[in-house]
Amino acid sequence: MVQIVEPRAPSHPNQETNMQKPIDLRRVTSPLLSEIDEGVSQTLAGLRERWQPSTELRQHRRLGTERDRHAAAAFLAARYGTLLDPGRILLANGTQNALLLLLSALVPRGGTVLVEAMTYRQIRDVAAMLGLNLVSVALDEDGLLPDAFEAACRLHRPSVLYCIPTVQNPSASIMSAERRQIVANIARRHGVAIIEDEAQGLIPRDAPPPIGSIAPDITWSVTGLSKCLAVGLRIAYVVAPSAAILHETIATFEDMAFWYVSAVSAALLLHHIESGAAFALTDAVQREAQHRQEVAARLLPSTMLKSGHGLHIWLSYPGVRGDEARAAAFNAGVLVRSASEYSVDGDRDLPGIRVSLADVSREDLIVGLTLLSGALSPPAGT
Repeated sequence: MVQIVEPRAPSHPNQETNMQKPIDLRRVTSPLLSEIDEGVSQTLAGLRERWQPSTELRQHRRLGTERDRHAAAAFLAARYGTLLDPGRILLANGTQNALLLLLSALVPRGGTVLVEAMTYRQIRDVAAMLGLNLVSVALDEDGLLPDAFEAACRLHRPSVLYCIPTVQNPSASIMSAERRQIVANIARRHGVAIIEDEAQGLIPRDAPPPIGSIAPDITWSVTGLSKCLAVGLRIAYVVAPSAAILHETIATFEDMAFWYVSAVSAALLLHHIESGAAFALTDAVQREAQHRQEVAARLLPSTMLKSGHGLHIWLSYPGVRGDEARAAAFNAGVLVRSASEYSVDGDRDLPGIRVSLADVSREDLIVGLTLLSGALSPPAGT
């Protein structure tokens, strides 16, 4: 059994002691890499020579320009195993805006959205804003449970399933190709659209193809760029079932600018992809993620490390609540997130904590994981 020590006051995990600033392993974003500065500097230099602000800053990009969408198709090709039709792609102002847009269009007010029992925390905020009902579906170590999904479809007649099959948030699991096919078949049988969040889809090198490539007719895949490139770009790619369905679905919102991308960010991203710098940076992020996963595997108890394939890991001991483990980590000087923070049903007794590997230096990561290991390891002789 993990040894839990009651935290010193102040006991809230978001507060800091006056003795020493804690190491914050809560935020998952692209890691600190020299390639970011180098690549962006080169891209900005190229933009200065070729970009025409007087033209580009006087208009919205709406779905993205034709060049934007062709660049998106090229960037996503490795993930999908094929070159997508650029007409199926739109650029949105980040993942949250994409989710707000899609749920507004696909789910009637008061309608039901199925989500994983633990999931991306902000989906609750989006659902509340739109007056939607979230219904949780049980998870196992392979992701969404098909039997539970089938039962929820029959009982609740949902419009949409929102899920994170690749590096699930928070459990870090990767759904197998077989499970993805089963989930897609169930959704199709019940007339349920799938919104697939590919936040870290481009990070693992060997993840199965997206559900959007298995069942493109019913799937909207959202790839935010904050993990594989940079959070400050505020751009997400949305891949629709078809160009026709894309235009039909967003027709009501096409002239509303809340989801339009910044012309400057879009131009920077476009030239970053066309120059090849975006591919080089994503490759560097993949290598760094693998290195940090290896560090975590070396420093943390193997019995507690349940999964980790991207920029965060999931730690859990049966019978130990996530809130208890979070408090023990805080007491040791490390900030992490508890399973309860991701629970759709507000369950405070769930085991597990999510630990980010990305938002600190390598040196601070080693210190933080070492402190975490000491705080959470079983007592000697157990």
